[in-house]
Amino acid sequence: MNLFVLGLMPAFIGLQFFMSRSPLHILWHVGVGILMFIPFMAIRAFILNAGILIPDNMTFVSQWVVAFTLDYVIVLLYLFPTLLIALRMRIMKKDTVYIISSLAAFFMLDGIVFSLFQTTADGAYELLFRPLYYLFIIIAITQIIRHPSWISALLLGLIALFAPMTDAFIFMNQFLLVGLSVSICIILAILIGVYHFKMCNDGINGYKQAEE
Repeated sequence: MNLFVLGLMPAFIGLQFFMSRSPLHILWHVGVGILMFIPFMAIRAFILNAGILIPDNMTFVSQWVVAFTLDYVIVLLYLFPTLLIALRMRIMKKDTVYIISSLAAFFMLDGIVFSLFQTTADGAYELLFRPLYYLFIIIAITQIIRHPSWISALLLGLIALFAPMTDAFIFMNQFLLVGLSVSICIILAILIGVYHFKMCNDGINGYKQAEE
């Protein structure tokens, strides 16, 4: 069963209740995330039913293209404009816990829908690594929305490039390269966190200096 369905995203949402002073606002943003997922599910279903990206003979490149497009390109191209519109219209609050709550609900539903159509062919990438990468993406998107940065966006783009390689390497039974791709994605996620922390720390120090 998908790692998100087992409790990763529900636990992530539950954590936000302890981080926020308003549980009702958390529930509101969870609802926003659920509503955001419905059009996205329709878009992905249309692409899958049309068979646009599924070739007759799968190779490393074609496997990477399918995973890259369906799991990352469509997700990021859909989420960023949708989140910015929701923030602009004041449907969402520009606060870390609320953005995380909406994104966690969005990806939790993705995990639930995936589990409904799960097959015996689904392996470690679909059940373990893709949910892990989505966790990185939630944190990265939240940081980019809160504090826009080209460096964070670049690192997120690199995660989106390397993450599908895990699926392609598993497909080719190259498990050493699987470990390498997973390690690279983890390092990139850590770099996003470190850069975000440094940027926030520099902002706090600059504010204190301006007060003095």
